[in-house]
Amino acid sequence: MKKAMTVLLFAVLTASLAVAAVPGVVNYQGRLTDNTPQQNPLDATVAMDFSIWDAATGGSSLWTETQSVQVVKGLFNVLLGSTTPMPPTLFTSGDVRYLEIHVSGETLTPRQRIATAPFASTSGRADDASSLGGVGAAAYQQRIGTPCPSGYAINAVAADGTTTCIQGPQGPPGPAGNGLDTGGISGTVAMCSGPVADVLVYVRGRSAVSYSGADGSYALSYLPAGTYTVQYKALGTPGSSTVPGIVVSSGQTTVQGTTIVHDLASDKNNCGSCGHACSSNHIPVPVCSAGTCGGACDGAYGNCNGDAADGCEKYLGDDVTNCGGCGIVCSPNHNTPVCYGRCSGNCDTGYANCDANFQTNGCETDITTNANCGWCGIVCAAGKSCVNGSCV
Repeated sequence: MKKAMTVLLFAVLTASLAVAAVPGVVNYQGRLTDNTPQQNPLDATVAMDFSIWDAATGGSSLWTETQSVQVVKGLFNVLLGSTTPMPPTLFTSGDVRYLEIHVSGETLTPRQRIATAPFASTSGRADDASSLGGVGAAAYQQRIGTPCPSGYAINAVAADGTTTCIQGPQGPPGPAGNGLDTGGISGTVAMCSGPVADVLVYVRGRSAVSYSGADGSYALSYLPAGTYTVQYKALGTPGSSTVPGIVVSSGQTTVQGTTIVHDLASDKNNCGSCGHACSSNHIPVPVCSAGTCGGACDGAYGNCNGDAADGCEKYLGDDVTNCGGCGIVCSPNHNTPVCYGRCSGNCDTGYANCDANFQTNGCETDITTNANCGWCGIVCAAGKSCVNGSCV
């Protein structure tokens, strides 16, 4: 039975995603109780959806993930971002963010405003070069603009990054490197309606992350040679996809082609595959579940061929092979079967349906015998015989 739940927060979000040295997960703790006056703490494993929004109410969802959370004596602890990575730019704009939680399908309100950890607040000044010891950006050495050609060495670097090169003797070759021998993966992502932008594409456990462009294209770079599973997550929609077994070779880009991230599991207009709409033929409310069409049939109709494409195609009120239900066959035993939503029939001469079961055995009783003479259960007395349906 679904329980109403409340959440009490006693920890703040304590991680920043803007600095590469800080882990990309956020610690979150809370307490769950039922909705009785006693506020009993829960002991259960529940499905919890976490999402980050740009407004206290309404607004847009910027990130979401689902976790199966173990609650012990009402307390739980999760690492946000451990199931679905958070976008690198989620907290870099300085805008206010809010956390929304769903517990077993129930939305907990109000959304929780995300606050900075005390010492992490100073990281906001890192974008301003003038705060670094009071030295302005113009006083820093520019990066090298033009490298020296082969056989030359850098003799001097000007303030604008221009190099002065001098020719020197050729040194011995160094050992072969292993960190730059990489490849990549490219492709496009699409909904059933066409290419889609802003889909998160990543390889779990790797720094290779990309967002699809307006034409649906993406590129993952700097992947060592190997075989990878690529994750696709459409932000703000339930669409996602996982493609395993993509082989990457050194110095090459593997072209993956188009990956569909449409929600094919529950979209009744694209159920199981794009363009496959669930039929409404004698189905008042067609549904799509786990990529398969279904829905309750209307009145005296049934889906007797098992094909969701034509809905509930069979009328069950007059078909002796599907009488009142798919596969219910009326017995032809000593009768001419008919169906009026249930099996009936007209018995052959000399037979009767004594057990009132036209479906299984039809007119099963011979009424020309001393035990059933002329009708069911009429027994001829001793010394008499059944002749033409009468005891004589």
